[in-house]
Amino acid sequence: MKKTLLGAAAALTLLVACGGVDRAGTRDNIVKGLRTAGYNVDAKCIDDVLNKYTDDELTAIDKQLGKGDSTGQAGELVTAAVACATPTP
Repeated sequence: MKKTLLGAAAALTLLVACGGVDRAGTRDNIVKGLRTAGYNVDAKCIDDVLNKYTDDELTAIDKQLGKGDSTGQAGELVTAAVACATPTP
């Protein structure tokens, strides 16, 4: 499970720019990363996960994950994203 979480954290590239977070692009990056790691992903579920956070929170999570820190909200987001994925048979 830890390997899955680390892989998911690496896949969680958030698209943050001036004016906010590109949520559709972020979702697409997460889905692509998890699929590349061998998972089927429910994109609607990823949308629901992202919608639990404000743009400011997602920006902070992006910075935190960029530093390799997956504690707190970053860990919660990673865990929730992994729950949206199932291993490809």
